[in-house]
Amino acid sequence: MSKASSLPGMGASVNINGKGVTFRVWAPYADQVYVAGSFTNPPWNEGKIRLARDDEKSGFWSVFVLEAKVQDQYKFVISSKDQPDVWKLDPYCRQTTGHINIRHGLPCENTCVIINPNLFKWDEKKFTMSAWNDLIIYELHLGTFTNNSQSTRRFLDAISKLDYLVELGINAIEVMPCTEFTTNTSMGYNPSLLFAIEDHYGEERNVQRFVNEANRRGIAVIFDVVYNHLGPDDLSDCFWRFDGWHNNEYGGIYFYQDERAVTAFGATRPDYGRPEVRQILHDNAMMWFHEYHADGLRLDSTINIRRSQQGDLPDGWSLMQWINKDKKSNRITIAEDLQDNEWLTKKIDEGGAGFSAQWDAGFYNVIRDAVIPAEDSSRSMFAINDILNKRYNNDAFQRVIYTESHDEVTEQFGVKLGRMPEKIWFNNPNSWPSRKRSTLAAAILFTTPGIPMIFQGQEFLECGTWTDNADTNPNAMLDWSKLEKNKGIFQLYHDLIKYRRNQEKNTRGLMGQHIRVFHINNEKKIIAYQRWMEGGKGDDVIIVANFSSESFDSYTIGFPNSGTWELRFNSDWKQYSDDFTDVGYTTMADEGEYDGLQCHGNVGLGPYIGISQLSCCPNGCCGFCKPPIQQQKQVETVIDLKNAVTATEIPYGFVKFYPGIRTMENTYTCPMLSIHLYRHQEYRADTAQDNRTAFFDGRNRQHIHQDEQQANKSEEGKGEEEVIMVPSEDILKINYKTEFRKGINADIRSHIVPTYELSENCCDRCCVPFVNCCRKTRDCCCCVSHQQTRIAPHVENTILRTDIYSNTFYREENVPLSETQASCCTRLVNRFRCWCCRRNILMKLTKKISTKAERHAERVITMTIEYSKYSHSDTPSNARLLTGQQQADYYFSKFQPHTELKFYLINSKEFDPRNFELKSQQAEILCRTVMQLKGMKDRYPSEHELNDILDQSHQRTFGQIFNEQVLQLTSDPNVGRIENTEIRPIPLSIELTTVQQHQNLTTTWDH
Repeated sequence: MSKASSLPGMGASVNINGKGVTFRVWAPYADQVYVAGSFTNPPWNEGKIRLARDDEKSGFWSVFVLEAKVQDQYKFVISSKDQPDVWKLDPYCRQTTGHINIRHGLPCENTCVIINPNLFKWDEKKFTMSAWNDLIIYELHLGTFTNNSQSTRRFLDAISKLDYLVELGINAIEVMPCTEFTTNTSMGYNPSLLFAIEDHYGEERNVQRFVNEANRRGIAVIFDVVYNHLGPDDLSDCFWRFDGWHNNEYGGIYFYQDERAVTAFGATRPDYGRPEVRQILHDNAMMWFHEYHADGLRLDSTINIRRSQQGDLPDGWSLMQWINKDKKSNRITIAEDLQDNEWLTKKIDEGGAGFSAQWDAGFYNVIRDAVIPAEDSSRSMFAINDILNKRYNNDAFQRVIYTESHDEVTEQFGVKLGRMPEKIWFNNPNSWPSRKRSTLAAAILFTTPGIPMIFQGQEFLECGTWTDNADTNPNAMLDWSKLEKNKGIFQLYHDLIKYRRNQEKNTRGLMGQHIRVFHINNEKKIIAYQRWMEGGKGDDVIIVANFSSESFDSYTIGFPNSGTWELRFNSDWKQYSDDFTDVGYTTMADEGEYDGLQCHGNVGLGPYIGISQLSCCPNGCCGFCKPPIQQQKQVETVIDLKNAVTATEIPYGFVKFYPGIRTMENTYTCPMLSIHLYRHQEYRADTAQDNRTAFFDGRNRQHIHQDEQQANKSEEGKGEEEVIMVPSEDILKINYKTEFRKGINADIRSHIVPTYELSENCCDRCCVPFVNCCRKTRDCCCCVSHQQTRIAPHVENTILRTDIYSNTFYREENVPLSETQASCCTRLVNRFRCWCCRRNILMKLTKKISTKAERHAERVITMTIEYSKYSHSDTPSNARLLTGQQQADYYFSKFQPHTELKFYLINSKEFDPRNFELKSQQAEILCRTVMQLKGMKDRYPSEHELNDILDQSHQRTFGQIFNEQVLQLTSDPNVGRIENTEIRPIPLSIELTTVQQHQNLTTTWDH
């Protein structure tokens, strides 16, 4: 007779001296419980060992087995009256053999394995997790993160990428659920066991080693756990009706036995009110902290722990409080609730759930809506303002913010959501818009108060729709070759993380609670905000984001103090991508209120960029730091009046073809053409006027600021439609003609830009922007002896940049320099040259050529139909009984022959010919069908015959098919012309955006 074990522990607990194992399980409705395994004699069923109740009223059964040891396999056998014995996995088991023999790929029986989690030797040095305001979380899925062709080594494979994550700047990893699931692949949100590591990912010691190696590199590990439901895939091996008892169709002791059990994944919600169920969930959370040294937990779908379809679940709320109360204060717990409920992150003694932070899906939704639409007008700076200022319980770091997560990039209910670059341009994630706007989203992510998180591969522009199954989805497994291909994007993320974490000790404000959005321009789609922790030098950071395709060489915003503001980050930097424009520069802020701040200055903004400026000398380092600004007002008035008020002589139209109707004699009536003609008139007038101001600062820069713009537009239209019905047999002649005209007009301009050498002395820091420090005397503190200014040798250097999105390209080439110029200080013998002479050393002359293109097209298909218009009640069918000559006489006497209809089947301004080609094919089918019908003698076709006539797939083509010429724009620095050539063409297509009737593609090149 067995007796209950006096040793503590649930499941299979190895004795502290390593000899023997205590087995304990909760099965309150079982009549008898056994344990069977490889250690029994004989093994398994024939040698199964009885367990005894811990006490007479207890639902717990236990036994101590001296013969059992680590790595032995076992299962529980549940015996109930009037029911066959049921073999169950241990709900507390730490490891299983798996449903699939990994070596052979064949199904096998899943059994539990005894392990001792206390054997792993951890590093003696204790790891200290970074503060919440310093965390950068990297969400990864072990099954698709990396693959060295050994499916049981995923945790060990991930160790090989830890140094890469350190290089990126990551200091926290969130591992998606990694406990046992029954499917071949999974995201992990269908757990069949709570304590056992998925056998495809590795064993418990692999997980412990992974955490140890991550901590050794300064990376915290956060495990994703699922307590809102179990399964639902094949729970019968363990939890489902574990001891045979259940009510109605529900799952037994581990689940609610009423409608509270129902979730989106079936009736598998655990019963949070049962002490034993609460205990196993609490024990599981503590296991991650104690056995795996987890630095945090992320609880999946907490909304479904605290609520059911019937209302609140107080027991679920108190369970979460219990878990958060018992974890150490330096461990982070994150709720995925997605309901913006501040009570989740309130303190427990205030009635809150006690979580450290919660996912903020609202941040993702706003950023998605701001970068995905093709039209800039769809972006709302007011929504961006709201999401920047959002926080829970007045704490910005109680929210985890992201632009990609596993939920947002996967497939849901058959809908492929896709990565952010994929959402921006489907099937073209490497396009310029995808790269620009997805990195703009990243810039906002890392400069917004909160805990930023990225999803695996986001940092090197991984694309497509992510799922967990690499066998069915080529975009599932991370493509690490993209790291080299998109190394510039990786560098961009690296730099953003570096400044977010203040690793250069000059952007501390990005780690602070404080934010002030001081500039919102919803028309231009620009927003600017200040971040700070305590304020002052090395702390204050200004972020400016441009959510439009327009560039601004000089855009005025407010600054909190005067002085030099260094440009620390520019998402438009050319090192990130060759086709970025590199607009942006360090600037000066001067006294004068702007945007509600005491100072103002100008910044450069490229299209779709985020920049950050840091004040390096807020009060000005010397008297020379404030250069005089030359200002020139320039008023440009542009009036463009377009009128189109003529009613077209040739109408537009379309044709509907109606087959004949079968009669009682099984014959068919004549097919009919319904010709719709419509005429319209259009009135359109556009006028525009704008004013611009040109600023010339002390750095030889010219900045154009648009002060005012006025525009008036008016449109009016009217039309009419006429419908003519013509029997096919009355048509005498039918034909169509296609015509097209298209062209590209280019405006090519060039100008010379001088480049001067910068100072190599003390004036680098103080006097760079100063215009003329030697206005009164040439014998100043920094004049040089008898030397002539140096002239750079002429070097052939040509740069050609094309922008396929605006049909604009730029060409730069060096121009030979003139003879050397003498210094104004050659008469002096002082040690240094004066600053004005240093500034005027001409090093290079650059000729810049800017080409702006405008394309236009017109394509016309003219349809002509001649038919006999009869004026008698008789129809041509009656004339069939007459002889040939009598028929001719009949027609001439009764009808008006040769009535002609002429109309446009299409008159398109589209540059792309695809719609035109489609209409041309339709015209050809119509003409051919009508003429073939006329060739049928004495009868009309049946519906089946008419279909054969319409669809003649066995056509033959003779001769050469005519194709339109392809017009391409090329750069000629001397003339500039449009020609058919393959030398650096700019493709003209409408695949990017919808082309309107007249597409004006111009971009300004400022210098």
